[in-house]
Amino acid sequence: MSMHIRSQGRQLLFSTVRIETTMLDGTPVGTGTSFMFRDPDSDPGHELFLVSNKHVVKSGWNAYVFFTKEADDGTPILGEPFIVNMEGFEGQWHGHPDADVDVTVMPLSWQLDLNARSNVRAFVRPVTPETLATDEDLASLDVAGRSLYRLPQRDVR
Repeated sequence: MSMHIRSQGRQLLFSTVRIETTMLDGTPVGTGTSFMFRDPDSDPGHELFLVSNKHVVKSGWNAYVFFTKEADDGTPILGEPFIVNMEGFEGQWHGHPDADVDVTVMPLSWQLDLNARSNVRAFVRPVTPETLATDEDLASLDVAGRSLYRLPQRDVR
């Protein structure tokens, strides 16, 4: 069953993927999640990334990354996963240089381009700078009485 996605909130439902990792011998390592981020300042074909936690990808030689399949009309096909098998998984990630920051990033565009050649496409709706919460957005949220904060943005170029 395909679904028409019109609102920004529904689009973001499809920015997250499931990751299942194994060791080289096939022994399961773990399961976690990642979200897709599109960097508008990157070159076309190199702008899509997965963002996850270091502990999710650690020791994972092989991984299955679960996306939602995209129908010919560009809508998601609910209940039909598009699974990308990635070998050498941990080595494809670039972790934050501070060991105490549990964040890592992996280029994704080339993987999806390669898989699209088989006429199977992932329904991809990444987070972009325009969809990130502002300080005003965060101030208006009530999350069980807890304060939310936003990491400061830095120009790392």
